[in-house]
Amino acid sequence: MKHKSLNLLNLSSEKHIRERNCFRCGKELIFEDFLKNKGVNDKDEFIKIWNSKYIELFCCRCYNLKMKYNSF
Repeated sequence: MKHKSLNLLNLSSEKHIRERNCFRCGKELIFEDFLKNKGVNDKDEFIKIWNSKYIELFCCRCYNLKMKYNSF
């Protein structure tokens, strides 16, 4: 679902946003949710992070478990 309140509807057409899954559980990650949780001050920087093949991302549930138990 696209978040109109974030004015991101045209973002996908402006720049290529690759599909991502949680590094641990494989759940599909949504770029708009990623921006919503991080803020939208510097979209270009977050696009670089999102599209990087060297950075793995976690869904909120797996991230919270990782932080709570400091494991994986």
